[in-house]
This record gives sequence, structure tokens and C-alpha cells, in this order.
Amino acid sequence: MKLQTIVDKPVSDWKIVPQSNILVLGSCFAERVGEHLATSGLSCVVNPFGVLYNPASIARIIDIAARVEYSPSIIFDERRGVWFDYNTDTELESPSEEKCRAIVRDAFGILSSQFAKADVVIVTFGTNHVYLNEGTVVSNCHKQPSGFFSEKLLDVSEIERLWNGIVSSNPSKKFIFTVSPIRYRKYGFHESQLSKATLLLAADAVVGRNSNCSYFPAYEIMNDELRDYRFYAEDMIHPSEQAVRYIIDCFIESFFENSTKEFAKDYSEVRKALEHRPLHPENEAYKHFLTQLLLKIDRLCVKYPYFAFNKEKNICHTLLNKLQNGWEPKE
Repeated sequence: MKLQTIVDKPVSDWKIVPQSNILVLGSCFAERVGEHLATSGLSCVVNPFGVLYNPASIARIIDIAARVEYSPSIIFDERRGVWFDYNTDTELESPSEEKCRAIVRDAFGILSSQFAKADVVIVTFGTNHVYLNEGTVVSNCHKQPSGFFSEKLLDVSEIERLWNGIVSSNPSKKFIFTVSPIRYRKYGFHESQLSKATLLLAADAVVGRNSNCSYFPAYEIMNDELRDYRFYAEDMIHPSEQAVRYIIDCFIESFFENSTKEFAKDYSEVRKALEHRPLHPENEAYKHFLTQLLLKIDRLCVKYPYFAFNKEKNICHTLLNKLQNGWEPKE
């Protein structure tokens, strides 16, 4: 007896390897996937300019990433007392003009560097609703009055044209497209479904036309395999932690080489050990724990010679130096 509708997952003819460089751009669902890849020890940068929801905004960020430099056009919001750039999310705002420019410049540096070396670009479309300020697409409205913007619905041909140009201009990079399973209540659920349909058709068209593109069915997995309210968060809109974990596991099966799965397992053991907080750090037992962890990291350096694990080693050495100099217990 079948009690679940199983979605066919792609088995990619190319794989993410431990030394892959990955850039993840898109909606908040993309951030969840990217965070997992980053905590697995992979070189992964997620949304340096913040969360991105529509295909036009994401395309604009890739255009910015390919530039030699980026001069942010920042605006001061007198009502809230903050400076911002319409190409970035609210998390990059600042009450200081100088600091805002510095934050955006730093984000551009991270974006540009990772895009230049990226082997894999993962893109998650959330909606085809686009907001324009003076005719230019914005990534975030930054709580500005609605009268400052005009709204537009991207159609399939517009999205296809945008992204065919991007992927054909970057033939050495592999692009993985997904559509976010998160519905947009503010548009109404019928309109949300129409929006998702547009994104699905556009992604299918781009993938069908370009050999360096793949599609991962996150939307379908959530809506078919996991179509039960127990797989949703309390708002009944966002996937639960269990659902996200399941979808990520499906992604790993589709796109990870076996060596990458093994690397992620090895690295997770080190990461968890580094996150360990002892009750009595001044004890000799903790010194032995850190010494053994350093030996384990050294073995990983031999097993994975293309990784230096310098950050992890530095954390261990810093903690050992604290023990050597006399650990100060917390009050």
C-alpha cells in the first residue's frame, strides 16, 4: 500500500565535490539550504546582499557580482533614521551613511569574489511579483511608502530571456534552479499559485535550453511528498525544520558526490566538537579534549589535502592558550 506520492528526484550527471565553490542566491528557503552547505564545511556564500525574492532582482545581483567595483546608491530614510541601498536587504541598513557604504562595499567584495570562483550557483525563485522605483527593479522596498513603487508581474518569456543570457554568459558554471515552496499569503493563495506556475515554467524553459543548468524539485517535494500539516511551521506557510531537513537530504542525494557526503560527515564531527561548551574548562580533561581534536583536524588535512582547516585549528589553539594562561571562569 502506498501512503505517499514520491517525487522523482534528478540524478545529476555532475556532482558537487568537497572543493566546490558555491554561491546561493534567492528567497529565505535558499538561505536554509545554503546555511546547511556552509555548516557542512563547503565553500558556500549565501545572499551577501540579503534575501532576494524575484528572478529580476536575483539577475540584477549577478550583474553586480560581475562588475569590477560597485558604488552603492544609498538613500536616507528620515522617518526611520537609516541609510539603505535598494539592491540590498534591510539587514544591510545603518543609521550611519559611512557605515552603510562600508557594509554594502564589504558585501560586494564577498559577492564578487565568490561569483568569480563559483563552480555552482544555486538560485531559488520565490515570486514573479516585482517592485520598481523610478523604473528600476528593487530587491527590497525598505519600508518606504507604497506610492514610491510600481508593481509588475514578470511573465515566462521575460524570466527566460533574463536567465538565458546569464547562464550562456557563464558556461563554466553549473546553475541549479529551484522554486521556493513557501506560498505568499499577501497575494492570495490563488495568485500565489499562478506566480509559482510562472516560475516553474520559466525555470523549465531555461534548464531545457542550457546544458549547464539543472532543476531541483523542492516545490514539488513539499507539495506532494510532504503534503501534510505536520510538515509545516506554526504559520502553516513555511516548511517545518523536519521538512527542510528532508528536502536538503534529497538535494544531497541528487547533487553530492560520495566523497562530499563523507567530507560533510567528517567536518560535522569537528564542528560539533568546537561548539562543545564544557562545564569545567579549566580541568585537564578539557585540555586533552582539545589536543585530541587538533590531532583529528590534522588527520583531516591529510585526508583532504585541498583544505587547510586554519580557522578550526586557530579556535583550538586559542582555547588551549586560555588554559595555559589560566582560564577565567564566567561570573
